[in-house]
Amino acid sequence: MNKAISKRLLCLTLMLGWGISSAQQNDLYGNNQNFTKFTEKERKFDSWSVYGFGGVPLITRGDLKSITSEEQAFGGEFIFGVEKQVSHAFGIMAQFQTGKTRGQRDYSDGIYLADTKARTDYTGVALLGDLNLSSLFRRVDNKSEYKWALHMYGGVGTFAIDARRRRENQLIGEEFQEIYRTNIGASDAWVPTLGFGVRHKLSPYLDLEAKAMYNWTQGDDFDGSGVDKQGYDYNTNEGTDNFAVLSVGMIAKLGPHKEHLAWYDPLQVLYRNQDNSICKQGDNDGDGVCDDWDKQLDTPSGARVDGAGVAMDLDKDGVIDLLDKCVTVPGLATNNGCPEVQELNLADLLSSQIKGVQFDLGKDVIKESSYERLDKVAALLKENPTRKFIVEGHTDASGEADKNMDLSNRRAAAVKKYLEYKGVSESQLTAVGKGETDLLHKECDPATNCTSEKNYENRRVIFVEQK
Repeated sequence: MNKAISKRLLCLTLMLGWGISSAQQNDLYGNNQNFTKFTEKERKFDSWSVYGFGGVPLITRGDLKSITSEEQAFGGEFIFGVEKQVSHAFGIMAQFQTGKTRGQRDYSDGIYLADTKARTDYTGVALLGDLNLSSLFRRVDNKSEYKWALHMYGGVGTFAIDARRRRENQLIGEEFQEIYRTNIGASDAWVPTLGFGVRHKLSPYLDLEAKAMYNWTQGDDFDGSGVDKQGYDYNTNEGTDNFAVLSVGMIAKLGPHKEHLAWYDPLQVLYRNQDNSICKQGDNDGDGVCDDWDKQLDTPSGARVDGAGVAMDLDKDGVIDLLDKCVTVPGLATNNGCPEVQELNLADLLSSQIKGVQFDLGKDVIKESSYERLDKVAALLKENPTRKFIVEGHTDASGEADKNMDLSNRRAAAVKKYLEYKGVSESQLTAVGKGETDLLHKECDPATNCTSEKNYENRRVIFVEQK
């Protein structure tokens, strides 16, 4: 390595040290000089790491290229470096790299030259910035484990190169070679570098990364085509010898702590802390909804509430379900959420509910299909325990009158018994059989005068309120 490279390496090292020191002090203390530095025991995260990578450099633009339409020529590169993490999203890297590229003529460009191959050995140093894109753009409510990260790299380096070329011509019956060596020496150009890497956290102390970097040499001598021989250096455009490096490597995180600053997500920590600090106002009404977003801060004890902490009111009558005696029927607040008794013909309502109750043919056994109707009747009766009713059983005019009277009496008694089984007070109901004495359709006596539909309607059980 010559004097020029030594000077540049020293310059980069000084720049790195100054940059890290300035960034740390400015970020933490600003212009305040009255500060006490953290001790190592007070730090929560490690911030230093070393890394090593191995990869394949490819000349992608130049007179000679690594991959052509005819063949491929691969070299190798090794990178060693150190990184100081300034914040969770940014780090500064200083690295040493050495490698070898290979190239050959690409005849697909239409320019014929002798069969030329080249090799370039290079050694260099670089100062790079490391931007953690995943840390910047990761959602704060992301619950997945933070083990993958996309990094963007950018910086500048300088190289010492030794480029050589070889021309091979083959004639019929005779073979000869001419070897041209171009010892470029130290490159006079600064080399901008840009790239991306995908990093995976293997453990608190070790990461794995795949990286792709692109280097602009800003010169026409890196590929080994040479500048002193006519015919090889055909491309007159400046800055065309660029190369990419595809590499894989390991990052070792240094320090006593179990977490590295590069894997710390402060926004997500704030988000989690915010979750842990909710309900600061408490839940004074004990409805299970924090006062922070409770829209009804005085919910009565025992009331069911919705997600906003408001007591449930299923029938939307303004009386919450806890206090509503008729939860499914809109009513008045003055009547405990039930319809006003004076305006309700409860006997007609009961009769309409029981309409269609069926019995086994010629028996007083209620069919199971009628239970649901009777359950609704029982609910209404229990909501009005002070009102009393006569359960009347009726038949049509077919058959003997005495038997019809007995059957209607037994069916009315069966309905009364079922309702009492469902919780209706025995004193609230009286069962009476009317037989065929009070037909709904008077013209149906005898029954042969009417259709089966009218005779069916004559066979009924109704409620009559006792005054």
